[in-house]
Amino acid sequence: MERNKDFHVKNKDTSYAIHQLTAPVHPKCSYAWRSILNARGVIEKGAIWRVGSGQLIDVWHHRWLPDLHHSKIISPYANTSVSRVCDLFIPGTRTWDPGRLASCFLPWKADMVRKIQVCDNGEEDSLIWPLTSDGAYSVRSAYRMLVANENLSLPSSSASTGVGSVWKKIWKVQVPNKIRHFLWRAAKDSLPTKQNLVARHIPVGNICDGCGDHSESVLHALWLYDQVRSVWMSDPGFLFLVQAKCRSFMQLLEVLFAHGSGFRIALFTVVEWSLWQYRNRMREHQSVWPLHELGDWARTLLVEFWEVHPQEQREPSCCPQVRWSPPPAFFEESGSAGVGVVVRDCSGQIIGALRQNIGSGIVVGFLMKGSGRCRTLFGHIIDEAKRLGGTLRSRLFQHVRRKGNRLAHCLAKKVVLSTNIDVWVESLPEDVEDVYHLDLP
Repeated sequence: MERNKDFHVKNKDTSYAIHQLTAPVHPKCSYAWRSILNARGVIEKGAIWRVGSGQLIDVWHHRWLPDLHHSKIISPYANTSVSRVCDLFIPGTRTWDPGRLASCFLPWKADMVRKIQVCDNGEEDSLIWPLTSDGAYSVRSAYRMLVANENLSLPSSSASTGVGSVWKKIWKVQVPNKIRHFLWRAAKDSLPTKQNLVARHIPVGNICDGCGDHSESVLHALWLYDQVRSVWMSDPGFLFLVQAKCRSFMQLLEVLFAHGSGFRIALFTVVEWSLWQYRNRMREHQSVWPLHELGDWARTLLVEFWEVHPQEQREPSCCPQVRWSPPPAFFEESGSAGVGVVVRDCSGQIIGALRQNIGSGIVVGFLMKGSGRCRTLFGHIIDEAKRLGGTLRSRLFQHVRRKGNRLAHCLAKKVVLSTNIDVWVESLPEDVEDVYHLDLP
């Protein structure tokens, strides 16, 4: 597969890249140049700005949030004094201004911006291609992006070819049986919504009690109703479903199973069930939990269920048992891509530990050993880590699979319980102490 090296060349002079993306098509330009300029739309759809100085990035019109499904700001344009990303920094620094973020964006969007890591080492804004593991543009990645976007925009019929697989996947969702059965009933449109009750000649009105305007269908009660919509919008992980603009609950499930992870599918199911319980309790005037806390409550319920019912690990039976071994130098940092990080001394004792959800272990391990600047979304962090590593007397960057460092893997799995960075110095949380002892030779 050919790589477009010119995309990297342009990144060396970002102002030149911006000029190429905005240059008009001259009537007398060559066919080759016209073809290049006409393909700019593909780059604009897939490329994302990596924040450096923030002077070149338009807050409201550029794609600069580090998420493929919702990389543009969709918050209301409330603060007219903010136009560039650098306006969101504390003056004279590259640190986010909490007051500016709160005044410009919705709370969940401000939290997403606050988590963007900006290196204070003179790094400039860069336009990067996030659809490949190394940040290099490829025709294959662009083609797959265009096909995926086209499929999302197509209307779905009741005879969709993906329906058969949806029914099978419903029964494989890792949630309690009663919640799995609820999802099946919702997909079959057999929940006792007002619209279905009227269709069965039960004397009730079909208008939704919450909004008072629309007929209460399954899709309306669990997805379209304004208060319900706020629950889904509060979790950025579900915005790819919001952007799909599904016209039926079955189409919603097709998009979910096609693009969602196992945890995201399970969380969607538990949130839907929780919303239905909330709706029933409200109708009976029973006590309910606050709606804005429903998403966190559903996540906690799912995590507890997964801890009690561990997911099946399909691994080769011939895979040898691997334990931690002393590094060839005095210091080594091993972990799962900054998701779970464990720092040990040469005898295996804990110096420090950290957990945060920021990247992929295999990709990070590969990039840390690579030469040259890293062109990925988190490349500036990789470059900074390699620069700091260069100040050490001896260093070794090596990717270790989960069986070779179960302690870091355990920390990574528990990151779903916290949205903050958790750090321990010369200690570990009590719930992983047993894993630590098993990880030693």
